[in-house]
Amino acid sequence: MSKESIVVNNIRYETSSPSKELNDLVVSYWRVVVNDKSQELNTTLDVLPKPGATIVIKVNESSREVYPILVGPHLRRFETELNRGESCWIIALKPGATFNWLNVSGAEIRDKVFPLGKINNMLSDRIERIFRLGPSFDALNEVLIPLKSNGKLDPRLDMAINLLVASNGLKSISEVSMQVGMNNRQLQRKFKEVIGFSPKKFARVLRLNSAIKHFRYGRDSNWTEIALEESYYDQAHLSREFRDLMAMKPSELT
Repeated sequence: MSKESIVVNNIRYETSSPSKELNDLVVSYWRVVVNDKSQELNTTLDVLPKPGATIVIKVNESSREVYPILVGPHLRRFETELNRGESCWIIALKPGATFNWLNVSGAEIRDKVFPLGKINNMLSDRIERIFRLGPSFDALNEVLIPLKSNGKLDPRLDMAINLLVASNGLKSISEVSMQVGMNNRQLQRKFKEVIGFSPKKFARVLRLNSAIKHFRYGRDSNWTEIALEESYYDQAHLSREFRDLMAMKPSELT
């Protein structure tokens, strides 16, 4: 299990890959740790636009109370609070995973936040029971490995998702449709039902996330160069995407 760590705005993000049995379900795991333990105020976490759903598990370190929530796929950035004395564990699910593993379509949960128990009470109870014994990346694997795919995800849609993800959203929708053997209208309908977005909006989110990763993890922090590397027409185009999806300018990202 590979692990990495970065610090953004005095918050440490530790990430780990899931067990190989979960490669069709999970993109990555995250643990969020506030570095300044003397702070009195609660910490606001930025959650980037995501083409897949996310399970967020907040754990009160003193009482060991566990609060699992499900964040649906979301087109725009939003904020959530991490209260003092809480740790936060994040399961980034693959696009379509809630449809295939939790029997919930993306259209039902897009841009919404639910207590996980309202969506899947058995999974919520399992998370709470295991995490009370001690939260860890290994505990996340233990929680999820028993889940079984229902096999309902159309393999053509799965292929279309993988093609767009592999290209960071740059592959044309017409080309994807042709490669997977679906016409544009069928692909639109499937994406909106299962993912919650149209293929075009799905690609926009992938592309923006790739630009943000380039800024945070790459060697180049010049937004003009990043815009060109990520195939935006120019920096103004990238700035418009930031304003629309992130409600900020690229220069405000840290």
